[in-house]
Amino acid sequence: MPDDIRFYVDGSAMDPTLKALTSVDFSIVVVASDGELLGVALGTPPGWIHDSAGAEAWAVYTVLAMSVAFPAIVTDCL
Repeated sequence: MPDDIRFYVDGSAMDPTLKALTSVDFSIVVVASDGELLGVALGTPPGWIHDSAGAEAWAVYTVLAMSVAFPAIVTDCL
């Protein structure tokens, strides 16, 4: 994997106050330093994750699980 790429991750929970209607998903976007889009991934975390922070943490876990070395990961989750 080139050293100049970044993984942008995001996680969201729609309607988290209504457990029966909650939808939790995450996305990963891979971008080279020159702005070239290298890849996009979407996913659903395990059922025990019920909020945006958990979904975003699962996206980071997914990137790390696919990487041999720790890559540059950008997240907006506090």
